[in-house]
Amino acid sequence: MQAMGPEIKKSWELYKDKVGAEAANGTSHFRDALNEILAEGEKVF
Repeated sequence: MQAMGPEIKKSWELYKDKVGAEAANGTSHFRDALNEILAEGEKVF
């Protein structure tokens, strides 16, 4: 998590810019994608 933290934060900001803050904060799509891609489906984030 420490190694990936800055990149995850940067990705979150880009995601928010693309979909809008309201949509980004109102859904779990970003977190779901992190869990699927980085945690092999486990709920880590």
